[in-house]
Amino acid sequence: YYYPRRILQPDFWRKLLSGKVNVLGSLAKLFGRVRSMLRRKPSDQAGEGGFVDRMHRGLQAFEGDTLICLSDTDLTAAEFRNLLGESDEWGRVGAKATVRELAQADHTLSSVASFNQFTEACREFLGVAGTR
Repeated sequence: YYYPRRILQPDFWRKLLSGKVNVLGSLAKLFGRVRSMLRRKPSDQAGEGGFVDRMHRGLQAFEGDTLICLSDTDLTAAEFRNLLGESDEWGRVGAKATVRELAQADHTLSSVASFNQFTEACREFLGVAGTR
């Protein structure tokens, strides 16, 4: 989700061509992650006791209101968005939650605008007046 957009950005190419991107280090990291994934036992992955299943069970069982904020430039949010849209069970979780899309936000809400968008979503969800 992230990388196809990223390679179209001039800033990426400037960094790459100026040597500010550690290509060998990035490739080593990628291959290390792939090797680690291939070595995992099925029980270690997102199976019955995996994180995704535990999160699903927790959200299903939770009877209170839930706010889910998804940043639109974040791979984790894209994966979660896919879960909500592709699975009936996850769709039911999403249907009972308040889902907010945070435009131009990344995973860490690194810009002031992204952080403000997130805090405003939380204020609205909690019914708290903003201090502007």
